[in-house]
Amino acid sequence: MKKSVLELKSIISAGGSIVINAQDYMPLELKYLASSTRITGGKIYIKNAHKLTTLACKNIVLSGTQGSVIFDFAE
Repeated sequence: MKKSVLELKSIISAGGSIVINAQDYMPLELKYLASSTRITGGKIYIKNAHKLTTLACKNIVLSGTQGSVIFDFAE
């Protein structure tokens, strides 16, 4: 079952790290989740990142802390 963005944010805000599928969320939602890593240092691993534009990836990374966002470009 797909978790809502608010549920995922609460996990990250508690210090957790998550693995999510880029196809399930809009780039703006991924950016919002990345910004949650600034609070506790959680990490986000984004699978199917090849579906995102380079600009979207850059914006997501800039929203989080350095090293907090990992992209999986494998198909």
